[in-house]
Amino acid sequence: MKRKIRDLAVWFIMLCKRLLLKPSFIALLIIIPLSVVALKLCTAEGSGALKIGLYSYGSELGEEITKSLLARDSIIHFESFDSEDEVRNAVISGKLQAAWIFPADIEQRIKTNADNGTARPLVNVIQRESSASLGLSGEILYGALHPYVSYENYASFIEKKYGDTHSASDEEIRSHYYTAFQPDSIIEIRVLGEEQAANINTDILSFPVRGILAVLMVLCGLASAMVFKEDKRAGRFGFLSPSMQILPEFGCILAGVVLSCIPVGISLIFLELGTAFYSEVLSLVLYAFASSGFCLLCSQIFRSTARLGAVTPFIIIAMLVLCPIFIDIGIGARVIFPPSLYLYAPYNAGYLGYLAVYSIISIGLSVLIKFTLCGIFPRNSK
Repeated sequence: MKRKIRDLAVWFIMLCKRLLLKPSFIALLIIIPLSVVALKLCTAEGSGALKIGLYSYGSELGEEITKSLLARDSIIHFESFDSEDEVRNAVISGKLQAAWIFPADIEQRIKTNADNGTARPLVNVIQRESSASLGLSGEILYGALHPYVSYENYASFIEKKYGDTHSASDEEIRSHYYTAFQPDSIIEIRVLGEEQAANINTDILSFPVRGILAVLMVLCGLASAMVFKEDKRAGRFGFLSPSMQILPEFGCILAGVVLSCIPVGISLIFLELGTAFYSEVLSLVLYAFASSGFCLLCSQIFRSTARLGAVTPFIIIAMLVLCPIFIDIGIGARVIFPPSLYLYAPYNAGYLGYLAVYSIISIGLSVLIKFTLCGIFPRNSK
């Protein structure tokens, strides 16, 4: 048993060395960290890859929320505008991804909603398109509004419940409210193995960066599959039966993906996303098998090097469009390509299971196709 494991390890190392002899594959590995550095430079010094415009019609609360958002230390770049038309035109022209407009009667809207149980919108949001990053940025807006909405709901309840028998000034209600409700103490985030609470970096740009890295890993896997096909055509695996050649093919693809994990891991450390280390490692390991299974399946469908090479650009474009890297078009697309699952895996443990299932299904389908083509499983005949 030990000897077989050692032989497999030797084979895997040889496959890795084989890939590292290809200048084109080395170029792919170099592109991975360079793409991260380029994006990091684009978002340096507050330039913000995600830009949101702010405009308040002069209400005291709107001005207060606007000032607090402008003072945030965030990779989102907030910018204040002098008119609604100006901020709206900035969104239309593409200078901004979204605009948050605070109406003049926002305080009255909050009070009316609390008193009457209505849900009149408090902020007008204008955006060019729906995306995962913009969806997550909305959480910042909810967080900015919550203290004011929560207090009005509390004050309205006290007035309705005890207003007939007990009268209290706004100062008394507010003092009791903030004594009982302290937002900073509601949630305590701790990292396993550490005694003190950790500040998690909720960088919403982790989706685009992580998505690009995931797509580049798939590209490395597809490139490895093409290297294997060239070696196969040269007769380097002729000592194996056609059906068993799927083993070194999967090994070659996995070797390429594992090699890409090294610059990807370094890039994730460089980004300082703040997620748990074990979660990142486990997600990357499972994604390596899922993306390898996907590449193996593509290799079985497109059997020649020319066909696989021709379809690879379309696969990469499809992943960039369908996966929620820049735009989230719906949950259906997440079933097709493994990067969709990997994007959520470090934040939701359930997606780790999805990656494992995806690996099993994709590899199983690849084996089924390979064995069918080799005649082990007979095809349906008339």
